[in-house]
Formats: sequence, C-alpha cells, structure tokens
Amino acid sequence: MKTITQILSLTLALILGFSQLGLSNNKSQKTAEQGMLGDSTKLISKRLPTSVYHIESGAKKQESVFDQMLNASGEVLEIKLTTDLQNIILNKKKDEYQVAYIEMKGANGNNISHNLKVKPRGKYRRSICDFPPLKLNFAKDELVKQSLHPEFDKLKLVTHCSTGNKMEAKDNVLREYLTYQMYNKLTDNSFRVQLVKIEYVDLHNSSKPVTRYGFLIEDKDEMAMRINGEICNCHGLTPDMITKTPYNLMSMFQYMIGNEDWSAKMVRNVKAVQLFTGGMGNNILVPYDFDFSGVVNAPYAIPDIKLKHQTVKQRHFYGEFSDANDLKVMSNHFLSRKKEILKTVRSFKRLSADSRIEIEVYLKEFFLVLENEEQATDIFLNNETVSLNEH
Repeated sequence: MKTITQILSLTLALILGFSQLGLSNNKSQKTAEQGMLGDSTKLISKRLPTSVYHIESGAKKQESVFDQMLNASGEVLEIKLTTDLQNIILNKKKDEYQVAYIEMKGANGNNISHNLKVKPRGKYRRSICDFPPLKLNFAKDELVKQSLHPEFDKLKLVTHCSTGNKMEAKDNVLREYLTYQMYNKLTDNSFRVQLVKIEYVDLHNSSKPVTRYGFLIEDKDEMAMRINGEICNCHGLTPDMITKTPYNLMSMFQYMIGNEDWSAKMVRNVKAVQLFTGGMGNNILVPYDFDFSGVVNAPYAIPDIKLKHQTVKQRHFYGEFSDANDLKVMSNHFLSRKKEILKTVRSFKRLSADSRIEIEVYLKEFFLVLENEEQATDIFLNNETVSLNEH
C-alpha cells in the first residue's frame, strides 16, 4: 500500500505535468523633443515630458535583489527554489507564507543563495491553475548583508499554469513575459521582468526536482521609486487625477495587445504611481497581468461579455483621447517603435515559431490601424471610445 508521502508525491508529479517526477528539459519632468523618440516615423513638433517615455539616468541607486537577478543573467536566469511544494498545491487558496530557499549563479559566476518566504498569490489563476503564482518575500536582514536594498524585498513570480497541457502552459508564460518586454520598449513607466528557468525542489522528494519557465516581476515600490514616485493606494480614480499622456500610452498599449481586463477607475490590473512632482493630479498608471490579452491568448481567458466578444483576440479601446492632435502624437510614438517591437517578438526564440508568427500578425493588424488615419480616428476618437469614468 502506498504511503501518504508517496501519494502526495504522485499528485505533485501529475500537477507539474509529468507521469513521473523528473527533470524537464524543456524624472524629473524635463522635456525632450519628439524627434528623439524614434527615427522610423517623423513626429510632429511638440514638447512632451521625458518621463512619458524614457527616464534620464540619474545617480546610481543601491542594487536590489531584482537588480541582482537581472544582472546575473542573459536572457534567462536559472534558479533553484526549494520549499514544501505539496503544501503550496494543497493549500493554494490560503494566504500563508512558508519557508523557502533560492540558489543561483551571480554575475561573476559566484554562488548566491537567499532564505525567504513564499506563498500562493493572485485571484483567478490561483483558482484555476493546479500550480499557483507565487509571492517571494526575502529576509531584509539577509538583503542588508548582501548590500542589497532592504525595502524592495517582495517579488511576484509568474509560474506555469498547469491545466493539463505542459507545452501550452510553457507557451502562456513566455507569451506574457514577451508582452511585458514590449511595454518596456515603449516606456520606462513599466514593470521590469526577468525570465527564469526554475528547478523546483520539493522538501518531501528532493531527489526528483522538476524544471519550468516562469518570470519575476519587479517590486512595485522599486518600480515607483525608479520613475520618481510612490505607489498610491487610490480607489475611484477620476480623469483629473491621472496624467493624460502616459494614460494615453498605456490605454493604446492595452488595445495593441488586445487586453480589456483592466480598469483605471477601479484600479484593476494597474498600479497607480503618484509622482513626487505635480501633486495629487499627477498619477501614472502602470499595467500588469496580461494573461487575458489577445497576445497571450491563454486557453482559460474569457472574452468580455459586455462587448459580446467571441474571443479575447477581438480588440476594444478603453482609453480617452481628447483630440486628434493627442491621437497623432501617440500614434507616431507607437509607429516609431514598430520595428523594435516586432524585432523583439521575432528574436524571442524560446517561444515557438508558430506562436511568434501568430503574435506578429496580430500586432501588424494594430499598426495598420495607426497607419490609416481615418480608421484610427474612427476607433480611438469616435465609435469605440469609452469614457474613463465608465471603465
């Protein structure tokens, strides 16, 4: 008769996608001329805040644990995470931390380790995925010992969503990571991400680890500090509380990737960052969670019922351009980044060729809209525009 430990280990193996447990192979507000934003499109003459797009480098900040991981890798960082995986899976709906241990190679090839706590996080994915997303909480005193910033001690880990198809779960993680990368190309007002290949080691069966892709998301307070602000725990945001041009950029990006799973008013799947300059009306919205977007096209993603969409790949604009000039400015900025964004997709060889082609075709549909002034006006200014107060 199997022991309880053997049964739990078999359950863990099935959830992680194996018939047997085994190793897988698988701001300042300085201004800048628009002409500096890109050379693929001639931008109209107007001065915009530098922080809308990219931030001028300032004094060197203290390195964070996220910086440490970012600097230690090329495209992907290999880490080993040891914890009680069985407990995480069996109690994924509980908000309880448990001890964990991370090992990796540093930028100089040296061994780096961290004692930390981990817990399941998220809402929808935690409820439908056998293996939940995780929050990593590093020990502040150990960060100090490694000369790392002690306040930026919490990272989100986006994990594979095991719903029965191992390759599909890998594809979804890589697609979402790529989506963050595309937003980084458009503005620094965005979360940095680090792709990781994680060797999960279970305390109950340490001899048989499994390896999966995931990605780490920068600490929200670090992101806010980097763009010269702090997280605003705002609710019921109104248009006069949000800086217009960064909002236009963010909402056009959401349209580009086909994502309707966000709300400015409800502050859903966006973080509000209040800049240190400009007062209460100078909030910038930084988006996250793109798994319901058309670019990711996750099998569990549900189309917007209110819009009567049949698939998440159908687009709808939830922004609010005040006039044709604002639309022209933002369209030109996106067009100036077109080649770079498409190159980012094409060069991401860890994603299958079929997926890269699918995403590129989907993005080109968006750029064709921007290149057709009449169609862009119809979508972004007229027929499909929904007021910020409604979303």
